[in-house]
Amino acid sequence: MPKILIVDDETIHIDLLLEHLRGDYQLSIAKSGEEALKRIHFGEPPDLILLDVVMPGIDGYEVCRRLKQEPTTRSIPVLFLTIQGGEDDEMLGFDAGAEDYIHKPFSPSIVRARVRNQLALASQRILLEQEVTARTRDLERANKEAVDARREAEQASLAKSRFLSNMSHELRTPLNHICGFSQLLAEDDQLGESVNRDAQCIYESGEVLLEMIENVMHLVQFENDGSKPTLKPVDLSQVVRGALSHSEQLAMTSGIILPKNADVKCDTTLVLGDEVELKIILQQLLTNAVKYSRPGGSVQIRCTSGDSGRKRIEIVDDSKKLAAETWEKVFEPFERLGAAGGSVFGSGLGLTIARLLARRMNGVIGVCSEPERGNCFWLELDKAE
Repeated sequence: MPKILIVDDETIHIDLLLEHLRGDYQLSIAKSGEEALKRIHFGEPPDLILLDVVMPGIDGYEVCRRLKQEPTTRSIPVLFLTIQGGEDDEMLGFDAGAEDYIHKPFSPSIVRARVRNQLALASQRILLEQEVTARTRDLERANKEAVDARREAEQASLAKSRFLSNMSHELRTPLNHICGFSQLLAEDDQLGESVNRDAQCIYESGEVLLEMIENVMHLVQFENDGSKPTLKPVDLSQVVRGALSHSEQLAMTSGIILPKNADVKCDTTLVLGDEVELKIILQQLLTNAVKYSRPGGSVQIRCTSGDSGRKRIEIVDDSKKLAAETWEKVFEPFERLGAAGGSVFGSGLGLTIARLLARRMNGVIGVCSEPERGNCFWLELDKAE
């Protein structure tokens, strides 16, 4: 049963309110402002207060103001009951924080209706506050869980990076020793042709394994790097020269002719990209071109204009032409196509890494067949303004 506190110093008004509200509400009485404040603060707070304005000592306006200043009582609805019916008096009541204003002499039915309405509004307000509190708590919990999940993800990413770095070092070091010593054995004339051949096989297998490790590390690193690289103007001709230098030894061993730096028609156009990642792309494309070209063949590099004014780099090999239906397939992970003579090279990750890095720089990479030659792998990047 809702609790109502009646605050009035006139017995006739108190009796009238008791007569018409008894039975529906739990009623209590205070005959002064001081008594009302004591009852509210030291007893059980009421659900609604019927408050007279003119009383000895503290008037109703001051009682209402004090109640509305306290966090524990500010939500209690206050209805003023007063003979003062001027507009200024009502404004004083509303400024003090009252919910309603009832003039004396009052109609009991009007009092009951307004009490009922204010209690219903207070109940709805309490339910709304509870819902807001619950949803705020849920949001705070969800936010905390999201923060914790993000922190865990960052820690996992850091742990993964450390693991990859350590594994890369731990795997490469012994493999480099194997490749180095097997190469020395392969070139030692005193060991005999059979031993030289076996040592050369060890050396070539170790080189393939080294490349596979490097590509796997690159792939995992870039796939888990959610950030985009900072794109800056890059001198394309300088990156092409660096990639050519990287592929010279492999081309010489394979009997493939690479273009001289002076023969590459690549002007000083600046492209938007990341120099390190662009160099990795070109090295992957050149390495594939050398590996898959026919013995005695050659590789060409062209720089032209692509779609929408972009810069296009083309690397043309002397390999067996790829069927159009396989052009997209060659960029899938671990997809390896046979080279000239039926050999299969690498891990099948080089072109996957190249496409991943191209997309990180807002670039496009693809392949097509070259008339009277092999295949043309191309990369398009935005020009720097």
